Amino acid sequence: MNAILGMTHLALKTELTSKQHDYLTKTKAAAEALLGIINDILDFSKIEAGKLAMEQTEFRLDSVLDNLSTVVSQKAHEKNLEFLVAAPQDLPPVLVGDPLRLGQVLINLVNNAVKFTERGEIVVTVKLEESVSDRTKLKFTVHDSGIGMTPEQIAHLFQPFSQADTSTTRKYGGTGLGLSISKRLVEMMEGNIWAESEHGQGSTFCFTAWFGVGAAERRQKVLTPRLAGIRVLVVDDNPVAREILADMLRQFTLRVDCVSSGNDALRELAKADTQDPYRLVLMDWQMPELDGLETSRSIKRRSNLCNVPKILMITAFGRKEIPLSVQEMEIEAVLQKPVTPSVLFDTLMSLFGEAGDEKAAEPPEKPDRDLPRVSGVRVLLVEDNEVNQQVATELLESEGAKVTIANHGAAAVKLLTQGVPPPPFDIVLMDLQMPEMDGLTATRILRAEPHLQQLPIIAMTAHAMAEEVQRCLDAGMNDHVGKPIDPGTFFATIARWTRAHRREVLEVPVRAPSAESEIILPQIGGVDVGAGLQRVAGNKRLYRDLLTQFAVKHESTGTTIRQALASGDRSKAERLSHSLKGAAGNLGINEIFQAAGKLERAIRLSQAGIEDLVEGLTAVLDRQVRNIQAAFPVGGADEKTLLDSRPTDPEKVLAALANLKELLEANDADAPEAYRNLAAVLGDSGNRSRLEALGATVNSFDFEAALRRLDKIGREYRSKEKSVE
Repeated sequence: MNAILGMTHLALKTELTSKQHDYLTKTKAAAEALLGIINDILDFSKIEAGKLAMEQTEFRLDSVLDNLSTVVSQKAHEKNLEFLVAAPQDLPPVLVGDPLRLGQVLINLVNNAVKFTERGEIVVTVKLEESVSDRTKLKFTVHDSGIGMTPEQIAHLFQPFSQADTSTTRKYGGTGLGLSISKRLVEMMEGNIWAESEHGQGSTFCFTAWFGVGAAERRQKVLTPRLAGIRVLVVDDNPVAREILADMLRQFTLRVDCVSSGNDALRELAKADTQDPYRLVLMDWQMPELDGLETSRSIKRRSNLCNVPKILMITAFGRKEIPLSVQEMEIEAVLQKPVTPSVLFDTLMSLFGEAGDEKAAEPPEKPDRDLPRVSGVRVLLVEDNEVNQQVATELLESEGAKVTIANHGAAAVKLLTQGVPPPPFDIVLMDLQMPEMDGLTATRILRAEPHLQQLPIIAMTAHAMAEEVQRCLDAGMNDHVGKPIDPGTFFATIARWTRAHRREVLEVPVRAPSAESEIILPQIGGVDVGAGLQRVAGNKRLYRDLLTQFAVKHESTGTTIRQALASGDRSKAERLSHSLKGAAGNLGINEIFQAAGKLERAIRLSQAGIEDLVEGLTAVLDRQVRNIQAAFPVGGADEKTLLDSRPTDPEKVLAALANLKELLEANDADAPEAYRNLAAVLGDSGNRSRLEALGATVNSFDFEAALRRLDKIGREYRSKEKSVE
């Protein structure tokens, strides 16, 4: 299964015809379905053998519900079903128990509900049943409007390998093990599970479970006094959705009224306009007769309201599927169902200006940009299976890691114990079952070496049973990842254990400048030079280079954002704003940081006035770029004198070109230093504008673009030298 899913994942990342992509997508879906069946059988076997242990760890209930939404909402959307979650604020925020198994039961029940429901909604509710000292009993309910069941069908529902009737497997698939496994898991959580249903009228599955209560304090989210008590109108044709949203809003001390149609909303807004107006409308998108889009257009553009409310559009569909007309209207924000209390609260605070102005952060632990999650990390992969080697290696190298393979434990021990410390790798991925020497034995030997005791060793195992994981930990391993490899979990685990080794832009080792090359930094309008220098450990040459590259790279970013918005690519516009905000914040360019942050937030929340924010940002950016270019003119006196004093040595230039190319191809974080060396040896014999553009891509770690620019510079230089000869 690791080979099938891993190779399919890699194949889908290559260039394919539409037919090939369709075949591989279906292959992946079928493989994942088969993996689900295998996991069901393995889980059932573990339970039967008494080998499945329940974890007792602190977790946030919100996180379990968020993961539930992530996993099942797409399936509900594909069948045009409303998926809703209702969890009151009085629940303990942190529980002690097994979040994985709780989530497994919920996902199982909701997937069943989606499978047997053709229209209507699926509603998950959580209630506090009982509290005793530091323990609490919760009741979870999953209700659907599907086909329902007869009493006879319910009677044998939780028996293994049993479904409602013999046609269910043929029509809907599955093993008949899911509910049996859920029953056993609930019983292991000291609870009960049962079903209530009427044929043709939908079903309700309920279960209870006991949890410990975590030590975290319950912090109820309350709006500021200025906003508390404002009037809100909920517009939704689904009565359950209306009630859930209304309950959330009332928990925030807001006054809430509900209507079931767009026409009712227009009448209610007009009636309240002069006496006690509504300041916010939560508008469902899809409604019969007058839908949310048309109703919002009437409110914003056609009504005679003295007090036009803000509109928050609620949709069961993803943001990409919302028509451009929705995003271009003066709708302040769009949220996707199921709406959680925390997301709703944060949106309200943002809509009413309570989030506060953004301020440039202190030098961050991570730069505010997207980097490959394992870029530059040196990985020793200890694995005997060639297919698994290929899957793991290609996944890692596609994200910028450097991979060395050892075919068994003994080879890994030899690699890591020969030579002088420190170890030549940042992390070890260790298979367990291998010839010559298994992973557990190899780990014990490695941990006996003093200089290898802190080296992260991650088990790669197809066995996720608690005792297997414990054997890995007892042998000295730090963590484990499962097979088949799930790319998201795989990279997250590696990143968690290699933070200290990851190469970040602002962590590039820099050499102390000599007295003769000391840079004098002038005061630059709009730039907090002191704050910027702190972020580069006081290295003035590096800071000057970064400012210069910022001016080159972002000179036309305002125009690019405007073009992205005009073409409807709001995702690109938001991404560009985010990148600009991060770059400006790191360099102490606070005005751009503020303006880009406001634009990014406005695009993300589909707020009004985006065009004005773009114009404002572009004006600020143009002024700032001119200030930087005036402070550091290309070929300015101080730099030009320095460059002219250096004779251009062709051998040194070619060596610098080759060195930079090698580092770029290896995704090595020493590339910025190699670029500065190249710029120095080229002197004024190279094309300065191309060299500056190359520096911009190198310093922003866009190594693919940097390689393309470097090749052009190399060809140009060689051609120039050849003509001189």
